[in-house]
Amino acid sequence: MSDILSFTSTLLNVGSASRTVLGYRFWSLLQKDAVVTTVDIDPDSKPDIIADAANLPLDDCTFDLVVCQACVEHIYDLNQSIIEIKRVTKKDEFLYFTAPFLQGFHADPSDYRRFTLNGFVDFVGSECVLME
Repeated sequence: MSDILSFTSTLLNVGSASRTVLGYRFWSLLQKDAVVTTVDIDPDSKPDIIADAANLPLDDCTFDLVVCQACVEHIYDLNQSIIEIKRVTKKDEFLYFTAPFLQGFHADPSDYRRFTLNGFVDFVGSECVLME
């Protein structure tokens, strides 16, 4: 992951306006001049863009890396959201997802699903790398 982050100049953080969700180490590996854009449906989280992941008001092929951590279970239209996330990601660049498996129900504002690793890889439909 550090190799990816060292070459990332544009990052979209979907579902979180925070730089704390991924932890300090993640953010410390990012280029100092990287442009981070946050998008969330919750205006109270003060994202850069208030929008649903299924309808991102962003240009095609804009970001080197799109991060979607701990929010796929909260997205109602995940099919369309994956299409949108792939659309705004530069060709041959990276998506970083985390998804719960055994975590309990936690509506924020809603909680729709859980994935196994195989199920998520199949759902996303892209080459995936398991990072431990």
